[in-house]
Amino acid sequence: MDAALKVGVVGDDAMERHAMARIVEFMGCEVTPIPECHVAMASGRNSIRQVPSDLPMVWVGDGSATAGPQSRNVIAALDQLRFHQLQSALHEVRTLLRENTTDTRMHPAFARILGQSKGMAQVRSLLDRVSGKDVPVLLLGEAGTGKEHAARTLHAASARSNRAFVPLNCSAIQPELLESELFGHERGAFPGALSAKAGRLELADGGTLFIEELGALDFPLQLKLLRALSSRQITRIGSNQPRSIDVRVVVSDLLVSTQGKLETLVEQGGLRDDLYYHLSVYPVEIAALRERVEDIKYLMEALCAQIEREQRLVLSLSVDVQELLLSYAWPGNIRELRNLLQRLAIQCRDTVVTTRDLPARFRETPAVASAVTREVVLSEDPESVRLPVNGLDLKDYLSRLEKSLIEQALDDADAVVARAADRLHIRRTTLVEKMRKYGITR
Repeated sequence: MDAALKVGVVGDDAMERHAMARIVEFMGCEVTPIPECHVAMASGRNSIRQVPSDLPMVWVGDGSATAGPQSRNVIAALDQLRFHQLQSALHEVRTLLRENTTDTRMHPAFARILGQSKGMAQVRSLLDRVSGKDVPVLLLGEAGTGKEHAARTLHAASARSNRAFVPLNCSAIQPELLESELFGHERGAFPGALSAKAGRLELADGGTLFIEELGALDFPLQLKLLRALSSRQITRIGSNQPRSIDVRVVVSDLLVSTQGKLETLVEQGGLRDDLYYHLSVYPVEIAALRERVEDIKYLMEALCAQIEREQRLVLSLSVDVQELLLSYAWPGNIRELRNLLQRLAIQCRDTVVTTRDLPARFRETPAVASAVTREVVLSEDPESVRLPVNGLDLKDYLSRLEKSLIEQALDDADAVVARAADRLHIRRTTLVEKMRKYGITR
């Protein structure tokens, strides 16, 4: 949606309603009556009664943990009206509105798979089509592209959402324990089995089992898994009593060059072809981040919101840093982006992140060197400095900037205070006073 998003504001408290209205207006949205809006922002336990059941809704405040998310039309639930969180929620709303038609409505859960690229729109569409079916799904993509997130979203959008989502990384479990992890065991089934234990297939009964690194299973266990999925029955180790299961299986397949790892294993004889064909009924490929650069901006906003919500850290990125992150190749995909932002949030707590705060692998590129120069030589081009989208502490920012420039001048002058003062066009006594203020000793 290119036009201003029309937001209807509903709440039990008049002051809170007014505050929400002003905030969404500041973000470029249009506050409008509920019948004329694209999305409703609601707070308070009684607000949901005033919102039509087919209208997308962003739930704010304490009620977000109870009545709000139980409704199908709730897109996002926010504990507070924080900038990053609201920005991410409104992007999810726009995604939902842009991709829904009058004939079919995409489940709101799929708006959590962020990105405006055609590739991500196709991923959402494909997952939405299969969400109501109980066929196995094969998620293809490089490491870190968000396959588990897609699997959890598919589960949340299915009729199985009220049952368990059970992940299983086969390579993270000792080979001799894999059979027990999958099928469970009875007490005394083998040395060390001091009590009965349900396996992952049993725990996922009625829900979804998400399998990673399927190739870590040996051939006998692959055959046993295939038979269990085909017959919908399992037998615990040490028991003769079969148990019925109803499990939807989603498998993660790592892309290797242009071919999936599992398909390569089939060709090399490391994976049973019948098991592979059973699990690859509905393949969905998630593109690497470098192939969908237009999505990086929205992912940064969403991840900043997540960091702010979960870690109570405010992350402010300078314009130069944002530009550099958009141009980086991201070999680790979304996982690498998330880890970097978490690191910067801790490292630059309550301050604006500049290019000098980035890890060495970012600073080594010509683009970063150019950006660093732009940040340092402020007097030559003051308009190159942009206010971060979520603001900054001006006093703190100017103090950090002044300290940095003083240290650079002293370095250039070989710690001779008089020469450094000349470079900064200030008196020597003024520089000495500022060095004392910032604790700079040379």
